[in-house]
Amino acid sequence: MAGVRSNGTVVAVGDNSNGQLDVSSWTGIAEVAEGYPGYHTVGLKSDGTVMAAGDNDYGQLDVSSWTDISQVSAGFYHTVGLKSDGTVVAAGRNRYSSIEVSGWTDIIQISAGEYQTVGLKSDGTVVAVGQNSSGQLEVTSWTDIIQVHTFENHTVGLKSDGTVVAVGRNTAGQLEVSSWTDIIKVVAGADHTIGLRSDGTIVAVGENDEGQLNIESWTNMIQISAGIEHTVGLRSDGSVLIEGFDQYNIVEKVSSWYLLDPIQPTNLVAVSGDAQIQLSWNIIGNADHYIVKRSNTSGGPYQIIASNIVEENYTDTTIINGNTYYYVVSAIVGDIESELSNEAYATGGSVYTYFYDEDGRLMSIIMPTGESMVYEYDQNGNLMRSYIQE
Repeated sequence: MAGVRSNGTVVAVGDNSNGQLDVSSWTGIAEVAEGYPGYHTVGLKSDGTVMAAGDNDYGQLDVSSWTDISQVSAGFYHTVGLKSDGTVVAAGRNRYSSIEVSGWTDIIQISAGEYQTVGLKSDGTVVAVGQNSSGQLEVTSWTDIIQVHTFENHTVGLKSDGTVVAVGRNTAGQLEVSSWTDIIKVVAGADHTIGLRSDGTIVAVGENDEGQLNIESWTNMIQISAGIEHTVGLRSDGSVLIEGFDQYNIVEKVSSWYLLDPIQPTNLVAVSGDAQIQLSWNIIGNADHYIVKRSNTSGGPYQIIASNIVEENYTDTTIINGNTYYYVVSAIVGDIESELSNEAYATGGSVYTYFYDEDGRLMSIIMPTGESMVYEYDQNGNLMRSYIQE
């Protein structure tokens, strides 16, 4: 199993008997595709070229000459690529004519299954070649399709109105999708089908022998994927959820993945005290830890003064009273650092005391000089004036 991180690197876990997980050196990757059932891995680079690792018994890795590729997909022993001009290239085993795609045109999306390949045309119709033992290629009557996916013995299509159509093997009810609505993406597993709804929740039908359908509690999902006996989802905060067969301990390993850039801390506040400055901030999403940086001038350059901070606060005791310090904080997930927070500053030894009324309005501030800044409001709570009172 492989995933692309927001920095263009790839993480992978599972069986590596064919070297299909040897992707740690890949960079600049925009998307990855795994061959069914995981014997090879294909990566599309942001420059439109393609990389591949794993089993190459049938030439399915012979993609180094491909250019201008906008999407890749991998089947059992074949790999297909969608070119920016709407044509399709393919490499690998041609069993059941599964790579006979050279005549396709006006294609906007592709999906490779076990021994079949499906293409979505710009007019919303679908073309397909390859194995049709369970009727998984019976898609020629489909219209108004905006996304397709095939895996082993069934094919699913998402219509422009958010409904779903499906053909192929239905031994476990994996085609029972006619009642689905508000779907924005649909994927096929070996014997199950998963749909992502517009509200970030998931619907699922089909085989559940390994718990691959136990995903009804998932929320805030932005991406989904299905395998032989597992289901994977990406949440809006970048975390990854997985249910299903735990071969090679992939469930535990994938659950620790974080594929999106961590969100930068917000609302950084610096409060001065005697020989110390206290910092606090807010965070949206997950973070393994935080890094605190400081400068003597606004805008930096900043130097790291603390790392591996696990709480949303920190006290800097390495200051000199009377000096002003400027701070920023970043969040770390794995080895990815977020953008910097807002800058906050304070002067060492400058203690301010704030007073609020019962409605939470700021009434006065006692400054280190002993003076007070006083705030006056009208009867509607609007600030009328502020002044310094000695």
